Amino acid sequence: MVHARAGRAHAAAGEPDQAIDSWRRAIIAALPDYGGDAREAFQSLTQVVDSQGRWFVPDLERISQAVPNRRMFLGAAYDPAVAALDDLRGGRAQPAFRNARRCVWEARLSGHLYDEGWALTVFADVMKATGRPATELAIRVSAGDGKNAAAVAATLSDWVDLRDELHYGPPWAVAAAAQALAAEADLVPDDVLDPIMDRLLDLAATAATAPLISGQPSREAFHALAAFAGRVMPHRFDEVARLAEPHLEQETSLTEPAIAIVRGLYRGVPERRDHLTGLLKAAVGQPNPGHAWEAIGVLRQPGDALEAIARERAITGDADALDALARWQLHTPEVRAAARRSGGRPAAYSRGPPTQQLGFRRQFRHPNCPEGCRTCRRR
Repeated sequence: MVHARAGRAHAAAGEPDQAIDSWRRAIIAALPDYGGDAREAFQSLTQVVDSQGRWFVPDLERISQAVPNRRMFLGAAYDPAVAALDDLRGGRAQPAFRNARRCVWEARLSGHLYDEGWALTVFADVMKATGRPATELAIRVSAGDGKNAAAVAATLSDWVDLRDELHYGPPWAVAAAAQALAAEADLVPDDVLDPIMDRLLDLAATAATAPLISGQPSREAFHALAAFAGRVMPHRFDEVARLAEPHLEQETSLTEPAIAIVRGLYRGVPERRDHLTGLLKAAVGQPNPGHAWEAIGVLRQPGDALEAIARERAITGDADALDALARWQLHTPEVRAAARRSGGRPAAYSRGPPTQQLGFRRQFRHPNCPEGCRTCRRR
């Protein structure tokens, strides 16, 4: 138990290598007498990624067959997890609260990180059942359940302060706090926005080198910046833009949120739109420019620099640029020529749902009409 608790402490302090070593020692010490503790230590190993970016995923089915028993050093006379779920199903709020808290206490005291996260999730379900969404949100963040925490935050009408979790929480709570804050970005008061941006920028600085695994604080912070980009003050512009630039000049796993950051900055800091237009121009030259063209379509104003990007690329035959101009009802010579080649009219692309759109990358055909009929040509 001492080794397991040391493992949890190292994991909470952001020291994954030491945590993994401690849990391995806990497994050796627990077997063969305490198979349940050994199994929990194996499961806790799945909650951290080592300094080399490796994620340890043991074969828990084989491990379960190999351990001789399910005994735990702190085994209770009854299973509070089963009792909490039974009380929750039966609508007994107070017993469910007590049993869920006991689950959290036992898991934390034993150093069982995986079990602790599960117990906190049950505790959050109890708060949801009793109509306490703010408390539910805080508990889900503590559990590292960022997806459900963000879903709860998106439904709230009042801001829940998660700055402590973002600044001082363990890595899994920091990542979940970033996701939840992104979901409630429009509710964050102006007077606390700057410290939150400071922390997100610090975390996101290492996003490009972080493992491609969900729940990494740096990557979640980078995604959260997209939600706050529209509220960035001019003195923060250069710092935020520099963070996004590498992912627009070369396609990476962070290109999509980087484009979302540029969209927010374009609206929030209009005096720097020339610089942002250059970034979007670089993004549409990447192998998968769909999100960049979507941003241009949302931000473009008639006759502006973004429209000029589409016109320029349409001359070279860029299908996305031609599609954009057709949607904007700009019947340039390139659009008309492409429409004739595809057998349709320039305005046809913007009509109907996507499955019936006549773009320049597909040809509409009636069923059983391999050559095209008069009705198809009229489209």
